[in-house]
Amino acid sequence: NKEKFHAVLVGRLLDSAKGQKRLVEVVVRLHKMGYKISLAIIGGGADEKMIREEINKKNADSYISMCGKQMNPYPYIKEADLLVCASYYEGYNLTVAEALILGTPVLSTDCTGPKEILDYGKYGMIVENSTEGLYEGLKKIIESTELLLEYKKKAIARKKFFDEEKILNEITDIFEGK
Repeated sequence: NKEKFHAVLVGRLLDSAKGQKRLVEVVVRLHKMGYKISLAIIGGGADEKMIREEINKKNADSYISMCGKQMNPYPYIKEADLLVCASYYEGYNLTVAEALILGTPVLSTDCTGPKEILDYGKYGMIVENSTEGLYEGLKKIIESTELLLEYKKKAIARKKFFDEEKILNEITDIFEGK
C-alpha cells in the first residue's frame, strides 16, 4: 500500500535480542501521531505469541502484520520503503546485507554487525540503540522523502560491495600475492 510508509523487520522472533516489541511500540506511537505507517514482521521464534499479543493489546493489527516465517522474505524486503533492524545486539546481520542488495534502505540501531555493513552510517541510517532512537530515526525518514531517496541511492551503491565476482577476484588476489 503506497499510501502508507511501509517498514519491514525480518528475523528470529526473540525480543531480548532483536527488539521487535520496542519497534511495535514506536510504530504505534507514530501511528497515533497521525503518521501513515505500516510494519510487517517476518519470522518465527520463541516470542511470536508475545509480540502478537502486544500488537493486539495496542489495537495495531490493522497496520502491523505478523507474517510468520517465510522461505522467501525477499519480496517483502523489496516492496518495503525501509528495512528496520531494531536489535539490541547482533552478529553479522544477513538481512541488512540482503536489503542493500535489493536496493531497500536500512535503518538500524547502533550495534555491531549492521554498523559495519552500513559502513558506520555511510550506507544506511544508524540510530541510538533505544526505543527513542528508533522513534526519532523512523520519524525523520518518514517526514523526509528526500532523505529516504538518499538512503535508497546509498543502498544501491552499497550493493556493489556484495558483488560475487568482485569478492572472488579479491580472494584470488590474496592467494596470488597481489
